[in-house]
Amino acid sequence: GGFYAEESRGQIDPVFAARTCLQSWLYLMPTYPASGRWLEKWLQERLNLGDTRDNTSNRLPSAAIIRALLWPEVASKSAADDNSVLAISLGFSLPFLVNLSQVPCGLLECIPPTEIPKEALTP
Repeated sequence: GGFYAEESRGQIDPVFAARTCLQSWLYLMPTYPASGRWLEKWLQERLNLGDTRDNTSNRLPSAAIIRALLWPEVASKSAADDNSVLAISLGFSLPFLVNLSQVPCGLLECIPPTEIPKEALTP
């Protein structure tokens, strides 16, 4: 019911959307074992990770994807296992994750609000 409602149109949380898509992809991976590498390459091309000069337009989408890939959901944080980190479960390479994390460098949107100290948010 809450996934789509007329009043929420255009207000979908990008991290929620990214996490939902990535978890769906993960669910299908046993049928298509090489699909994690394909998805990594596709994301790299779509986010222009090879062109470091013109990544300003990709900072917010990259921040949402970074949060979805590297930060476990608050509900699953207590599990503290590698399976709660989507990047590990999807088999993404470390160089890809490093490149991806450099794009939105400096944006607070990369970090879940629960992980940001309150004194960092006060002026």
